[in-house]
This record gives sequence, structure tokens and C-alpha cells, in this order.
Amino acid sequence: MKLIIGGRNCGQIEYARGVMGLSPACCSVEESYHASCIADFHDTLKSLLSEGVLSLDEYLGNLFQKNPNAMILCDEVGMGIIPLHREDRVWREMVGRACCAIALQADEVIRLVCGVPQVIKKTEKNING
Repeated sequence: MKLIIGGRNCGQIEYARGVMGLSPACCSVEESYHASCIADFHDTLKSLLSEGVLSLDEYLGNLFQKNPNAMILCDEVGMGIIPLHREDRVWREMVGRACCAIALQADEVIRLVCGVPQVIKKTEKNING
């Protein structure tokens, strides 16, 4: 799994297309279990929150199990003014918690700043098992 984060319009989609050769797609919760590159993951989490069927932990467990090789593109939403509305604060915290959990599982975490990638984590896979 790979996680690519950054502020809104900092180049996550362009990076996935150009460097990784993938076609990012915005996904519903169900579609995220099968997509190779999930764009706007923060919006997928907003859907998860509004549906209220699964908890974040249940969803992430399903995602890790069903789509372990996904590339996830997500905006960093927790670096601004605290939202007035409770549901926006809950969603923002959910995005942060999800990114932390995904970063722990991920083989690679990249943060894009003005389109420039910063590798935060890169785990080399053992070829011999």
C-alpha cells in the first residue's frame, strides 16, 4: 500500500499519473476495496461517515484485507482553522486517524508540497520472503 498526502491541489493526482503511471479515481466506500488508485480519499471517508454503516476501524480493516496494494491519495485536512460544525470536526479527525493507520501499514508514504515529493517512509520488500 502507498499513501500520498498533501494540501489540496498539491499534485497528488498528477504524481500518481505521471510518476506511477496510474489512473486515480474518486471512489465510494465499496469501490475503494478494488481500485488500484483511490483519489480524494478524504471524500471517501466523508461518505463512510454519512453512511454510518461501518466504523473507521472496520472500514480500514476491510480495506487493508481486500486492497493491500492500493495507492491512496488524500488531502491533509487538519492544518487549518478548526471547523465550526461538529460533523466537519469529526470528519477531519477521522481523516487524520485514517492517514495515521494507513501510514503504519503502507510500504511507502509520500508528502507532496507544491508538486515536489518528500518521501516520509519507504520500506524495502524482502524478495526472499
